[in-house]
Amino acid sequence: MHRDNPSQDNLFISKPVLGKVSGIWSIQFTRPVVSSGRFVGVIVLSIPVRFFADFYERVNIGPKGLIALVGVDGVPRAAASKSGLVGGSMDAILSKDKWYFNDSSPNEGVLHETSAFNSADSLVAYRRLVQAGLIVVVELASEDYLAAYAERRHFLIFSAGVSSALLVAFALLVYFATKQHLGSTVTLKLANETLQHLVSVDLLTGARSRGIFMRRLKKSSIELSAMVQS
Repeated sequence: MHRDNPSQDNLFISKPVLGKVSGIWSIQFTRPVVSSGRFVGVIVLSIPVRFFADFYERVNIGPKGLIALVGVDGVPRAAASKSGLVGGSMDAILSKDKWYFNDSSPNEGVLHETSAFNSADSLVAYRRLVQAGLIVVVELASEDYLAAYAERRHFLIFSAGVSSALLVAFALLVYFATKQHLGSTVTLKLANETLQHLVSVDLLTGARSRGIFMRRLKKSSIELSAMVQS
């Protein structure tokens, strides 16, 4: 890469390679050493893929989520999920025909689609790092990011049910209390009418009492005086 392009002083990030001695999957960061316009060597920094996976696994992407560092060449550099996806199996995660590899697409965006990782219905977000020639891709499975909504929905339904039951109980309490009050009022009225009858009528003769006679006589006198005056 650097030998064939001596005029370009670029940082090159390789796809994961398996170390022949260490047996560890790693990513090679290389930069050329150029003297008087002539390539004389290269500086190589080898970082295990596990380093990136450990970092990504601390991000909450859900049980079926995925976070990956992908080159613009369509080859994953590092990836992590709850499934522990690392090493050579990363080559099967993404394909070059993905929309975020298209140069005409924005440098960042979000799309709802089927995951290329596990075929789950997912929300896919990406950001293209132009200078580094890399793309960060994050996939969240719909059932994972909607789990909080579903849990809250169940809680709200339960709360609404309890509130409705309390309102119905309160309404029944008011109804029976009002009914009892009205019943007591009717009973009191009947008792008052009975008492007035007992006071006004002699039980043996059925004759009106003297008090009733005097009140009616007074009332008749007032009415007669009003008629005479008119």
